[in-house]
Amino acid sequence: MSEQLIQFELKLEVLSGQQFGSATFSVPAGKRLLIDYVSADIRLPSAQRGSITIHTRPPYPGSTRVSVPHFFFLTPAGASISAAASLKSHFVSQRTRLFTEQKLEVLLARGQATTQLAGGIVSISGRLVDIT
Repeated sequence: MSEQLIQFELKLEVLSGQQFGSATFSVPAGKRLLIDYVSADIRLPSAQRGSITIHTRPPYPGSTRVSVPHFFFLTPAGASISAAASLKSHFVSQRTRLFTEQKLEVLLARGQATTQLAGGIVSISGRLVDIT
């Protein structure tokens, strides 16, 4: 089985008036993505909490599931470095064991829709392996 190390970032934005933002990564044909580590640096309005959900697609034929959600809760970390003083940093850094053979979707959810923007970066580390 051929294995290739992979790391990538996905930018997530939650627009004004919205509660969710998402980004996707397409797994190359003939490959399976094995996710070993997930980390995120997210800026949310100061009174809000949030979570990251990673949706994997079942690799087996005949599955009735469109996607399988995996939840990562953000930990508040104090004031943001950004110029927007009303935004606070939130982080997640977690070892995991997820896999998908199709599109990977990452969703950022915040407590409520506001007029403020929210967003940040989710970093994924793992491996691409041949499907046998």
